[in-house]
Amino acid sequence: MEKIYQGKTKDVYQLANGNILLQFKDDCTGEDGVFDPGMNTVGLTIAGIGQANLETSVHFFELLHQAGIKSHYIKADISNSTMEVLPAQVFGKGLEVICRLVATGSFIRRYGDYIADGTPLPGG
Repeated sequence: MEKIYQGKTKDVYQLANGNILLQFKDDCTGEDGVFDPGMNTVGLTIAGIGQANLETSVHFFELLHQAGIKSHYIKADISNSTMEVLPAQVFGKGLEVICRLVATGSFIRRYGDYIADGTPLPGG
């Protein structure tokens, strides 16, 4: 297994079968030990948060699958905080699902032309 990318919250590995393994980490964005989803740096570690983030991701991928919507998701190993996915080629600017109560962080970096930082986002 070869590490091909090290991110703030996940490491990405190339598997021998050609697929990709995502290793969810317990690192969180923030600064000086304070969690802040708007930061673009790792500021603290919260035990179990990687596993919780993986469980959330799996939930939504399974909903997509049940609705007949194809994705790159193959399987997950919750106990090891890993997800196996198909290799994918990003088109355009890609697609990212961001769960937020307010517009901030990466949401503003992508959509700041359309909404002010700190604006409450309606729930569904």
